Amino acid sequence: MSWAEENGVKLHHIQPGKPTQNAYIERFDLTFRTEVLDAYMLHDLDEVRDHAWEWIINYNEKRPHDALGKIPPTIYRKKMEQISTLELSAIRGSLQFNYIEKFNYYIMKSGS
Repeated sequence: MSWAEENGVKLHHIQPGKPTQNAYIERFDLTFRTEVLDAYMLHDLDEVRDHAWEWIINYNEKRPHDALGKIPPTIYRKKMEQISTLELSAIRGSLQFNYIEKFNYYIMKSGS
């Protein structure tokens, strides 16, 4: 019995030749492979774990993300916590600006 079966995980495979069905993980795999696995000569699993951990911290806490208005996720989260529910509704509901433009407007308004 496989690990998936033992833990009640149902596997759904993408169709061959259809990587866009799994685009998020494909993008992550490419980024991780390029920036960690291909970038270093790693000699054992402990070294892989150490580099992977450093990369995860940098990726999730320090690295700017295009989808978040070119700011790191930690700063994005703090800014979103400061925005009132009414302002957040305006950000999501307005058709005058796209989401990033609206978010950047509220970031500038809050004094960043």
